[in-house]
Amino acid sequence: MDTTPSKDDFDAFENELREKLDCEVISHYRDYFFSSDLFYDGPLHMNAEGAKKGRKY
Repeated sequence: MDTTPSKDDFDAFENELREKLDCEVISHYRDYFFSSDLFYDGPLHMNAEGAKKGRKY
């Protein structure tokens, strides 16, 4: 069973944060999500392709 929230759920959460935080939100955190096929053996270890894509952030 996939428990990943939908794009709309992520957008609603981000909008709620923007409303409640007392600071400017300067980026969309969804921009920093990476596909699981870009990881090697865990959530902190990217493969070569993932490392290339991750460097731009």
